[in-house]
Amino acid sequence: EIYEELVKEKHGPVLLIENKILYSQHLLNKIPEGYSLKKSNEPFFTMWMKPNSNYSDITLIGYGGITPLLTNLVDQLFEEHDLICQILTPTKLYPLEMKSYKEVLLTTRNVLIVEEGQGFCGFGAEIISQIVEMDLDNIFKLGRVFADDYCIPAQPMLEYELLPNKEKILAKIMEIINE
Repeated sequence: EIYEELVKEKHGPVLLIENKILYSQHLLNKIPEGYSLKKSNEPFFTMWMKPNSNYSDITLIGYGGITPLLTNLVDQLFEEHDLICQILTPTKLYPLEMKSYKEVLLTTRNVLIVEEGQGFCGFGAEIISQIVEMDLDNIFKLGRVFADDYCIPAQPMLEYELLPNKEKILAKIMEIINE
């Protein structure tokens, strides 16, 4: 779909980066009960895993390789903590316009941005900056989970410890919810 849009539209030079590890993974075998999956109408769309209710306890925002990690937390957060979450996963990172997500963000009490990159000047920092510029930071609590400030190792166990993982994300969610 994205490739078709690139051919149809005259975007000029485009750098398209794909996480090829995701090719072999099923991001969602099935959409969790009580949720629907929506897609924006942009050529570089955003996926929104939306609860059927008009409310969510927390919105998780991430992209690329972090997406399966976020989607796999939905059931666990509900079953173990009675938390309803929604997930936003943009495919276009620049320019990133959080204004288009304003209505979605107004349905939540907390926002957690998760990224595999560094925290300094990263994806999460930009999202929080735009949220503050829209004067929404007083409506909900904000948090980030990002890679530790080291070179990312090639060894899987060390990489797991350094990058955002299920335990780090759950701990941060609980920290935000219980503040």
